[in-house]
Amino acid sequence: MLKTIDEKGNIIYGDLSLQKNLKLEFKGCNNIVFFAGSSLNANIVFQGNNALFFHGGGGWMNGEVIILFNGLCYVGKNASFNGVYIRVYEGKNLIFGDVMFSWGIWLSPSDHHLIFDGNTHKRVNFGKSIYIGDHVWCSQEAAILKGSFVASGSILGAKSINAGKKFSNAIYAGNPSKLIKENHFWSREDPVDGSWTKEKILELSIMSKNDFIFNFEKDKFLDPSLIEAELEKFETAAQN
Repeated sequence: MLKTIDEKGNIIYGDLSLQKNLKLEFKGCNNIVFFAGSSLNANIVFQGNNALFFHGGGGWMNGEVIILFNGLCYVGKNASFNGVYIRVYEGKNLIFGDVMFSWGIWLSPSDHHLIFDGNTHKRVNFGKSIYIGDHVWCSQEAAILKGSFVASGSILGAKSINAGKKFSNAIYAGNPSKLIKENHFWSREDPVDGSWTKEKILELSIMSKNDFIFNFEKDKFLDPSLIEAELEKFETAAQN
């Protein structure tokens, strides 16, 4: 694995020649970027120290990622972002599988301003990490709020406001988003790409594969709360 390090201790792992149209800015120190393969249009800004960005290779990342102190952003292999703005604040985590995100989408684990209880004066709106599974389709101008867990295979409708748990192979829409349909799956084929004939429409009127039907398997399930607990133990990007 190729390794590049600057005078502030910021480290890049991976082959920079495979990163097309990469924009990478370090404003702090001791941050880590890890490219497992190629990337396209990644725009990453580290505004603090001890943060980590991981890219699984393939896909593309139109938009911007800004990471502050001790934050973590993990993007799975072949994930595609068509206009997604990711903000990693309060040392929290944003973890994506091989998702497909449309445009006009913002994600942040923070409310940006503080809210306090009027009696105790204690803060009530601390940041919460966001965990998103594999093969999740997020439609245009949707929002995924702090603390969300979106399970693999789900669909989030356009302009929907999503919070809490979203289950696998289900469709959610609305503000706030509600469960619309269960036991549905989707594929990346795009009927508006300009090349679809009547024959192709007929051909794909039935999907013969079960690749994107996700079933819960307890022994393989990674509980986000357990992941969070482990990540909270770390103080530096290198430990992550």
